[in-house]
Amino acid sequence: MISTLPTASEERAQVCIVGSGAAGSVLAYELADAGLDVILLEEGEELGKADFTQREGELIPRIYADAGSRATHDAAIPILQGKCLGGTTVINHGICFRTPERILDEWRREFGVSGLSLDTLQPHFERAEKMIGARRLGPAEINPNNQVLKRGCERLGMSGDVMTLNMQPCGSCGPCNLGCPEDKKGSTLVNYLPAAAKRGARIFRNCRVQSVQVENGRAAGVTAGSFRVRAGVVIIAAGAVNSPAILLRTGLGNAIPAIGSGVSLHPLFPLLVFSDTPLHSMKGLPHSYYCDEFFSADDFLFEGLFVSPGVFASGMGGFGRQHREFMKQLPRLGLTYVQLRDRTRGQVRLAGGEPVVRYTMNQEDRERARKALKLLAAICLEGGAAKVATTHVKPVVMRDKSEIAQIDQAMFRPNDLTVFSAHPQGGCPMGANPRRSVVDSQCAVHGVAGLYVCDASVFPSPVGINPMISIMALASLTAERIIGSSVGAGL
Repeated sequence: MISTLPTASEERAQVCIVGSGAAGSVLAYELADAGLDVILLEEGEELGKADFTQREGELIPRIYADAGSRATHDAAIPILQGKCLGGTTVINHGICFRTPERILDEWRREFGVSGLSLDTLQPHFERAEKMIGARRLGPAEINPNNQVLKRGCERLGMSGDVMTLNMQPCGSCGPCNLGCPEDKKGSTLVNYLPAAAKRGARIFRNCRVQSVQVENGRAAGVTAGSFRVRAGVVIIAAGAVNSPAILLRTGLGNAIPAIGSGVSLHPLFPLLVFSDTPLHSMKGLPHSYYCDEFFSADDFLFEGLFVSPGVFASGMGGFGRQHREFMKQLPRLGLTYVQLRDRTRGQVRLAGGEPVVRYTMNQEDRERARKALKLLAAICLEGGAAKVATTHVKPVVMRDKSEIAQIDQAMFRPNDLTVFSAHPQGGCPMGANPRRSVVDSQCAVHGVAGLYVCDASVFPSPVGINPMISIMALASLTAERIIGSSVGAGL
């Protein structure tokens, strides 16, 4: 194992990092590689490939935040985040998209973010992609479920492509959302974290950080129950729900009013695909093709996907007899979804010291989702689907393009249909104005020396694409800046 449980009541280091996912693991490696004394704290436990048994009942409570029950305040949108060493990189599907240039331009123009351009991030994209084994898939690696989306795009002349993933060819043992029992997914559990440990970083598991210690206007360490870490630099990299919660528990909410603001969820709207022939959608790489025809103009992507049977069943839509009839067709079922770059913004607040995500999708986003599902239904029917269905409580089932207009009559209120989030962002937004942001363009928290936040919570608006590589590149750049700054020089 590369992590340990605390044995003393207090440890000291030059840098303390909270969180071991896409950001925290990169920061730990880069800073330890530069010779700094680093402690990394992870709330969850450490698992190895033998632990990833694909048994949902055992694994989901162990490796998902809130035992898999994290959701918005009204339970309308489940929020899927990892809680284990490696964080969400252990449970995601390994998609490696780089941050679109237009998003970086938006951050500069609308939020005053400086020093973040494609040229600046380029070496950090490359460094992260090499470390995690990112590779462009070959045509033969598009599984039958994703082939439906691919055929539809090609027949309609729409833009699409194979995925770039941090996954190597594998035994197709099952869904990737339960971790990889073959170590064929390049999560930070198998690359950045072991490399950080080899360079001297101390990694402590089962350490839930409550707050940052602030003394005389600067960070002095963190508290995790009865365990404390003293450090001159503290970097919070606990994700878009937990990072703002830690700052709020620290008592910084009055001084920095933007904490918890600007939360986006990248809502994902599934569409079921039914085939006349078996798809066996859990075989092969479940995320292998995407359609970006509407991304630039309409801010949504279409992607193929499949997940473990229990998660699939819980989000499939339908009720009672209809749900049972759908599930009986599992070998012939596929899944695609709309990934919406939302314009709704929510908040993270505390209730009893625990984070609550308050988020209610606005009418504009509901109508954009309706439009996107209609387009996706047409693509999948063109691609050979026998029928497609929405995930409403009473699903809209379409066997022909003439039936797609039925979606116009469906309701899109909270809990009318399955919507989920795997990419929460915001909560500690980056920007030049301390009244509207939490960190500056260097990821340094306004008004507290030595305190940083670096993860998806600092994105001032959503990136629109699967954000793992964006998070890793930002973490790599932030580590470089800390090493080269007066803060780094004084450590």
